[in-house]
Amino acid sequence: EWVIGVMIDLSRNISTSAAAYWQGQSPSPRMGRELRGACLGIIGYGEIGRHVARLAQAFGMRVCIYDPYVQTSDPAIESLGWHELLACADHVVCLAPSTPETEKLINAQALSCMKPSAFFINASRGQLVDESDLLQALEGGRLAGAALDVGCAADQMPSLELARHPLVI
Repeated sequence: EWVIGVMIDLSRNISTSAAAYWQGQSPSPRMGRELRGACLGIIGYGEIGRHVARLAQAFGMRVCIYDPYVQTSDPAIESLGWHELLACADHVVCLAPSTPETEKLINAQALSCMKPSAFFINASRGQLVDESDLLQALEGGRLAGAALDVGCAADQMPSLELARHPLVI
């Protein structure tokens, strides 16, 4: 549910607008994007990935997955290759397990495959993301925003530099 919540927040600029009001400012009117018709790319299709997929389908989203160890029997879920998923998704959610082979799975190369209008969400483990590369992608306008439930710090929180970026929830 957190994943769906931040997808809505990122797409509709809810936190940004609320923060402006809290600071006594009037937020700039911005048209948000609907989840309906958008593509959700799920990296890691375990129990949580399957649950997120069902919720996304209820919002009318196209759901694509990348998991080299899992095949889906649901004809409404598209199993794609790594680069194909990154290139087509409007929202990429990382739910893969933390293993030596998934360390820094989301790095400059992976982020460069994503659309500049895409959002990245990490609800798995901080070790899967190169936080420096993610920050550079956000600062360079190569990514529309990110939401992080975890990070690389010892307490599994995102670095303060990344967490305080205006495009990060």
